Amino acid sequence: MNQKELVNSVSRSFALSLLTLPKSERAAVAQTYLVARYADTLVDSGSWSSEERVSHLASWENAILLKNENLWKLKGSLGKFPEKDAAFLVEGTNILKFFNKLPGTQNQFGCEVVKTLIHGMKWDLSTFAAASKSNPTYGVKEPQAFDNYCYLIAGCVGRYWVEIFRLPQNLELLAVSYGKGLQRINILRDVKEDWMRGRVYLPKTLLDSFDLSEGEPWKKNRWNEFCKQYIQETKALLIYGAHFCDSIPKVSMRLRFASMMPLMIGFETLRKLEKARSWEEPTKISRREVKRLAMVAVLKVIFGRGITSWTRRF
Repeated sequence: MNQKELVNSVSRSFALSLLTLPKSERAAVAQTYLVARYADTLVDSGSWSSEERVSHLASWENAILLKNENLWKLKGSLGKFPEKDAAFLVEGTNILKFFNKLPGTQNQFGCEVVKTLIHGMKWDLSTFAAASKSNPTYGVKEPQAFDNYCYLIAGCVGRYWVEIFRLPQNLELLAVSYGKGLQRINILRDVKEDWMRGRVYLPKTLLDSFDLSEGEPWKKNRWNEFCKQYIQETKALLIYGAHFCDSIPKVSMRLRFASMMPLMIGFETLRKLEKARSWEEPTKISRREVKRLAMVAVLKVIFGRGITSWTRRF
């Protein structure tokens, strides 16, 4: 498969997002995404043992950093993976070939962010190796460790965004905070799904302070109180993201649009989580809502208006 087919095979929504990016960086972002997505598939799909996943992830990282696709080889059975994921994993060598052809700094920036993401994936594998629904594992104890995890999984992408699009370096802190805010949303939204796998990403000391560390927290009396504080802290990070978006030059219309959309979807997701009466069903933003937000973003980009004022409604 070519690059476009590969991206479409794993995420049609990301494939559409790529079209909004500046053409000069589009291929680099696509290839970096594929390399990272491949690592994530190794870690989080199929039914391999933790040992198999660790081995494959280390081999994948080694092939990336040494820029040698011949160092990569699948050793486990792909019969344990969903058909779509298995078809994607077969393309590993091709993905590395495309990635290695990226010019100088584009490849360098891609290697840096993927290395950080893989570090986070390794932490996941080692921390939750023995986790189960009957014996949940609390991944982090303190909020500081939780914040660091959010950086490893998403905040580092903010740094990559600044580097790959050659934005001013003083925007890096805003972009990193933005990424961490988006990851906090994912963690809160998926708290039940992760719990069913024995994984608790929320910091234990914080849960303890709300009497939520025993049993399923979303069923406890103080869960809404906890969520209120957590969501307010997350909104503060997204506000940094809004300032980041507004700091992108107005002539970079495609980049402004691509940067605004996750922010707007993030705020709308938080709104739904605030109003949720039950956490038994997943919280999702409908396609209709995404289209509406896209129209708002397009108008703001065309008329050179910022997104920060839009966030005040939240």
